[in-house]
Amino acid sequence: HCIAVDPWFIAEKRPELAKIIRLCRETNDAMPAYTAERAAEILRDVPAPAKICVLGVTYKPDVDDMRESPVLKIMDILKERGYEVSAYDPFVGGRPGIGSDLLEAAAGADLLLLGVHHQEFKALPFEALGKVMRRRNFFDTRNFADSAAAQAAGFGCWCLGR
Repeated sequence: HCIAVDPWFIAEKRPELAKIIRLCRETNDAMPAYTAERAAEILRDVPAPAKICVLGVTYKPDVDDMRESPVLKIMDILKERGYEVSAYDPFVGGRPGIGSDLLEAAAGADLLLLGVHHQEFKALPFEALGKVMRRRNFFDTRNFADSAAAQAAGFGCWCLGR
């Protein structure tokens, strides 16, 4: 979690030498809003209120630390835009607002948004997910999951950066 904060200390201390650091941090800090906008584009034809199920809320894969997680910011932006947001994370499930069961979290969702590339998400059960979701849309913000398996299960697939 220090990676997101420490560069700001450098940029503040020596701004004349930290122009690239500042630009990188500004770009990274803008990604939650950009990601939320992309999710909105995917759901533009879905009647409100659309539901988005977010997979993974920690700041990096396979840990239980949520400090400085950009995924939490994405979720806040989506909620502010009127989306119903559920979340599932195998490392922090059971905390307020974070489900401990994947299929329960995805039930009725119009979009599955992969926020963190936990190893568990490498092979998502797309057939089972498709049975509980309202619409089969998958947005992989990490270019990590098996998009061929998602498409074979009838999901429309989008990847951040592609």
